[in-house]
Amino acid sequence: MYGEWERLPADGIPLAPGSYLLEFLLTEESFHDSGLGGWWAHAAHGPAQFEILSEAQRATLVTVR
Repeated sequence: MYGEWERLPADGIPLAPGSYLLEFLLTEESFHDSGLGGWWAHAAHGPAQFEILSEAQRATLVTVR
């Protein structure tokens, strides 16, 4: 996924519920690029794993305080 704040779609960029395993890659050009980013040096990168729950899954969660 590639995105620029200046060109963010009106409804955002939603992700479907599910498990995600990905590699984040932030390049210097990520801050002001208007193309697909090119082959710039990596400013930061690393693995990430997260899960987006469905409405039904969220409804079953219990909050403990």
